[in-house]
Amino acid sequence: MPERKQLSWEGIGTGAFVPEEGKIDMLKSVGRQRVSLSVAGGLLILAGYSLQAAVEVFTFSTPTIEGPYRNREIEIQQFDPGLGQLESVGIQLEVTGALTDYFEQFGSSRGRVAINDRLHITLDTERGRPLIILNQSEKNRYRSTRSGGGFDFGGSSGESASYPFDLVGSTTLNSRRDLLQFTGCGLVDLFLSVQETSRQRGFRDCASIENLLTSGASLTVTYCYAPVPEASTWLAAFASLVALFLNRRSQVRFLSRAGR
Repeated sequence: MPERKQLSWEGIGTGAFVPEEGKIDMLKSVGRQRVSLSVAGGLLILAGYSLQAAVEVFTFSTPTIEGPYRNREIEIQQFDPGLGQLESVGIQLEVTGALTDYFEQFGSSRGRVAINDRLHITLDTERGRPLIILNQSEKNRYRSTRSGGGFDFGGSSGESASYPFDLVGSTTLNSRRDLLQFTGCGLVDLFLSVQETSRQRGFRDCASIENLLTSGASLTVTYCYAPVPEASTWLAAFASLVALFLNRRSQVRFLSRAGR
């Protein structure tokens, strides 16, 4: 009868038991898992940091002035490429002001007048490409009696009325061409235009109609970017890789002793 070999069983701290000849294979498997976890930990430190988006915000304002204007230059600080990789540029434009209608009738009869005002506001690039377009229309009607001989835009033969406005528009730029334009150590030139047109109907007799436009603007530019990892982050990743190396050496020594 052939001789039977009695297998011995020993626990290795996992709550399970394996034969003697399977112990080394399991230790090798555990070692590989530890190595994989160490590598994954180091990579997650860097990947986790790169996923943290950061923002940089610049705000500009223009003083309130009278009258329409075209291509008013606004200089914007470019994004510093040393901070990281620029991903998008957010621009918000707010234009506030007032439009005032003045009229005075010189005729001898009563009359009515309708004044249609339209605001057209654009923010353009240096090459004339519109980034933000804002529009607003005002339609107002007035009545007056015959002229009293005065010229004061008031009384029974005239009137003045002011209409405030607050227009807000925004856009997000993320094309390669736009990101290159806003990246650097200099300035980006944008141009703001505020135009007003007016049409009148009425007053068979002679009348004087005037408009006054006052406006100011504020501009907010938001740079969204992926930051460059700081020194502490690189140090943490390096420490993880060093731990990986030391752990690997200890596993090799242990396995070599266990295989003897």
